[in-house]
Amino acid sequence: MKEEQIFNQLFFQCFNTFISTAVIAIIAIGCHSFFKRKITSQKQLNKIKSRVIYIATIITILVIVRIWIEGFYHLFTMLSLVAAGLVIVNKENVMNFSGWIIINWRSLFSEGDSIQVQSYIGKVVGIRLLYFTINETYYLGDKKTTGKIIKIPNSLIITAPVTTFPNDDAILLHKVSFTTNVDTALDISKKVKQYISNKIKEKYGISDSFKESKVFSKAKLAKISVHSLEPKIDLIPIVENDSIITVKVHFYCLAEDSKSLELEFISYYLETRSKI
Repeated sequence: MKEEQIFNQLFFQCFNTFISTAVIAIIAIGCHSFFKRKITSQKQLNKIKSRVIYIATIITILVIVRIWIEGFYHLFTMLSLVAAGLVIVNKENVMNFSGWIIINWRSLFSEGDSIQVQSYIGKVVGIRLLYFTINETYYLGDKKTTGKIIKIPNSLIITAPVTTFPNDDAILLHKVSFTTNVDTALDISKKVKQYISNKIKEKYGISDSFKESKVFSKAKLAKISVHSLEPKIDLIPIVENDSIITVKVHFYCLAEDSKSLELEFISYYLETRSKI
């Protein structure tokens, strides 16, 4: 009789677990379908998909725990002790799972983003429970990959800074530096600044005051606290060599234009330097 009661209780618990899981899965799929019709941005859709999966997973775990606690309280107590021991033994996996929660809940990055974590640089191609995968690139935002695929533990984002390259339509402060002789530094700096100023004014419809742009909206500039689009030049002496100085050029541009503008700038600098 006792064995029959245990069997019936087990069957009831399994049946409730199956039904609850199925209902939650259907609701999650319905939510994802709803957002899929409303949102056109694939990146935003990927973030919402990750959050729906995360929330559905947490709710499912809580519901299943609730179902099985009611039927087997003592068994659950014993399993809790076993689980506590497993957590201690599998600390690394627990940290990786915690990292997965942080990545999805805080939207640190999503598939398709270009990121840097410590010395690892690349484009995110997959986010799993214990690790995320990137296609390695030489520098942040590079669209060409090296062909190497790197799997990085999720736990790394808990302790290491994460640098994310913005969308192609985001405004980026780009920096280019070069060294030149002290005697020609001022002359080259003035010409370089004039060249960059004319270039970005023409490309982005920037006013003579560098306060407004036909491409960069006021709201977007205000969001990133940019009050002037005028390029800046820094001259930095080299202690080891008094005859050489480092020139750093800072200018705002769209992320997708940063490398092409840098190449044009370098070409102009080399051409100018050869004439002096």
